[in-house]
Amino acid sequence: MDDHDYFKTFYFLYFAAWSGFVVFRNAYCEDIGLTGVEMGAVDFLLRTAGILALPG
Repeated sequence: MDDHDYFKTFYFLYFAAWSGFVVFRNAYCEDIGLTGVEMGAVDFLLRTAGILALPG
């Protein structure tokens, strides 16, 4: 498998896995009592942590 096919497969599986989580995340946050602003803050922090964790 060359690099191009590897990355295509990786990103397909990555987004497929996250799609199952993201669909229910807001429903879960609403069940535990978070407001829309708090849900946005959680999403922002998750994305920011992901960016900061990138190497180099």
